[in-house]
Amino acid sequence: MLKKILQVMQERRIIHKQDLAKILGVQIETLEDMLRLLVEKEYLKRDDCVEFEDTHCSSCPSASGCLDEQIATHDYHLTAKGVRYAKSE
Repeated sequence: MLKKILQVMQERRIIHKQDLAKILGVQIETLEDMLRLLVEKEYLKRDDCVEFEDTHCSSCPSASGCLDEQIATHDYHLTAKGVRYAKSE
């Protein structure tokens, strides 16, 4: 199931958490627990946007892709380790 999360996130550039949960057949809360586990295992990295903390969303370089808090790819991105795991058999 964890690998499937990485594969879906890698295939789709922008995906809402509710869509990802539906694809996986789990509740949002369960998905969020799995995302935390993937971060702990260093397959995902949490994006905190601290790089641009003095700017507003309208001037943020990522604004067009992350305006919705429910977008999973807004909060996380695959690490090199996560990409390798998602591609593994």
